Amino acid sequence: MTTVEALTELYPTPVARAWGKESEVVTPLYAELIAAAPYCVLATHGPDGIDCSPRGDARGFIEVADSRTLLIPDRRGNNRLDSLKNLLRCNEIGLISWSREWARRSGCAVPRQSPPTRNCCIASR
Repeated sequence: MTTVEALTELYPTPVARAWGKESEVVTPLYAELIAAAPYCVLATHGPDGIDCSPRGDARGFIEVADSRTLLIPDRRGNNRLDSLKNLLRCNEIGLISWSREWARRSGCAVPRQSPPTRNCCIASR
């Protein structure tokens, strides 16, 4: 297979609910799902390629600041700082979280220092 057309011919049409999850903003349903998630994975891109980094804590650790902004605390870990270094070079980011169903966001992010925790601020495109 070498074309998008050849690929899409192999699969049925996506269900309406799959398309309905796309939004320029964090919808009330997504805000609820993200706030209930104890775990997420951040995807960033840097000079060494794509990095996927797990994040987790008690439910509600991701703060939905407004309809375009998520605040994700940076907890103690291995201190490699792969995601944060990547964001300084290229601010594109993807996030997937799970509570009772998957919630996905993509956009731009900036690391920021905001005591008492360091946060990764994700703004939707």
